[in-house]
Amino acid sequence: MNLTKEYKKLVSHILDNGKGQDCRNGRQLIIPHYSFTLDFSDSSKEPSKLKLRKMYYSGVEGEFFTLISKTPLTNVSQFEANGCNYWKDWADENGNLVLDYYNMLHPQLEDVIEQIKVDPESRRHVIELWNHEHVQFSKACRAGKSSYTGPSYKHPMFKRWEGECQRCDNPKNKDYKNYGGRGIKVSDEFKDFYTWLGYIELLPNYNKPGYTLDRQDNNKGYERGNIIWAPISTQNINQRLKGNNTSGYTGVTLVKSTGKYQVRLMINGKRKLIGTYETAIEGAKARDAYILSNKLEHPLSLQETTKNLLKPLSLECCWHGLTFTVIDSTLHLTWVQRSVDTMVGLPADIHLAYMFMNLVALECSLSIGTCMFALSNVHIYSEHIDGAIELLNRTEDDFNKPIKFKLKA
Repeated sequence: MNLTKEYKKLVSHILDNGKGQDCRNGRQLIIPHYSFTLDFSDSSKEPSKLKLRKMYYSGVEGEFFTLISKTPLTNVSQFEANGCNYWKDWADENGNLVLDYYNMLHPQLEDVIEQIKVDPESRRHVIELWNHEHVQFSKACRAGKSSYTGPSYKHPMFKRWEGECQRCDNPKNKDYKNYGGRGIKVSDEFKDFYTWLGYIELLPNYNKPGYTLDRQDNNKGYERGNIIWAPISTQNINQRLKGNNTSGYTGVTLVKSTGKYQVRLMINGKRKLIGTYETAIEGAKARDAYILSNKLEHPLSLQETTKNLLKPLSLECCWHGLTFTVIDSTLHLTWVQRSVDTMVGLPADIHLAYMFMNLVALECSLSIGTCMFALSNVHIYSEHIDGAIELLNRTEDDFNKPIKFKLKA
């Protein structure tokens, strides 16, 4: 159950038995699944740290401390403040991140710790971080025709579909200038009602009260990946600005006498001054922040805020299942992972698992035992193969010698 031994066995197994396969990140050698168990009980031996090459575990620890922080995680700068500098590739141009598993982790982690304190022998100490909407949205994007075979005009969704087609294709329609007149089209496949229906039926929040069909990107048409079910309170977010707008942002007004920008909101029948700002963009950001923090149903000002709010998918986690077991006051963990970058990601994931065990054990006054790693889609990228072979010829005396493996986003 020594990490060096188990890691070398895994790398050798992939090199000997892996199948060549193309993927979104290039070419890889891949095996379907693998498992091994490590003994984490002797902390003096640093049992979670791979000693076959130089590793920067301070970054991994910074990632851990960022993930367990109760401050809402929204920007890559929060990782960087804790010394973790490898999250940029997953952020947008402004450093913003959407990590739904972060929001799922905190309540479950707190619940598990309380459960272990009260009933340590329970077999229900489970954390699950997989968001089924990822599967649902992916399934919708591959959907064919609906199973509904009745007359199209009798289906309750027909009027919605007909409205889309009329706005985009009929120059006599009152809304054509804002849709077809701007180049917004219904994709050829969605001009067939039954294909369109097959797609929207499988989207998250289908026909759910309080939701309506919307386009994620206002400048794209009715096509796969752009049609979503969005909260009615955000339906007006994508609407174009009124002709008398003086700032370029919804709800932000230029005060000509001062050259500054005011934000006011109608709340309970009264206009409330939110603030006065030097620039229009500052006012727009302040307005959106006020609306979201107070859970108001006003349209937002910024397309940037809109995209974050309506984004159908956020970054999913590779490790998604943690099951804790307590036997004789010793904590054990089963760590489940759907995808494994063996040369770069796995050493970090092993150390993360160890840190989660330490946190829970400390909170619950337990000793640390073993961790079993149940891994799926275990791969080595083609450009990492030479480094993997070199690593197999190393010993733990080489812990300070680097091998460069490029991180894949």
